[in-house]
Amino acid sequence: MLEDLFAGIPMACPLVLGMQTADRAVAEVWFERLAGVGVEGLVIKAADGRYRPGRRDWLKYKHHDSTEVIVGGVTGSLQRPQEVIVGHTTPLTAAAAAELAALLIAAGGEHPWPERLPAGWAGGLSGQGPPIDYVRVEPRVVVEVRVDVAAERGRWRHALRYLRPRPDLTPADVPLDLDLQP
Repeated sequence: MLEDLFAGIPMACPLVLGMQTADRAVAEVWFERLAGVGVEGLVIKAADGRYRPGRRDWLKYKHHDSTEVIVGGVTGSLQRPQEVIVGHTTPLTAAAAAELAALLIAAGGEHPWPERLPAGWAGGLSGQGPPIDYVRVEPRVVVEVRVDVAAERGRWRHALRYLRPRPDLTPADVPLDLDLQP
């Protein structure tokens, strides 16, 4: 019925039919192969399950990868960074903040980023929310982050998760695009 309904919808419509299967092996293949084209993961639910706002009846199983990024700034302070600014990370644990703080050096007058980042720069809708205040640092520290495969406007859609510093790498070793496939 949905396929018949969608047959009359213009191709430019943002709505699309999702794939579905009850076969676990097929779902596992989709999970692994579709990440390369930006599909975030799988939604797992009962075949007759209805969406109920505010309920956790459906499960989301996301594909994650990791990559290296250059730290351009942090929220909080140099002594106690809260989030790494490379896109946007989830809040740092106390141990991760201490580890990272030991590596950071405040940027001088020369820095490739503005003093305040525009609203939506680090995720969310572009132009919505307040500008982001942060401390610019010398862009020489490389860290590994866990990322979702989904990207929009040349940035990762969701917050990155800080994993660890990579003192064995220089900024020249960091990939220049969002292609996370080996």
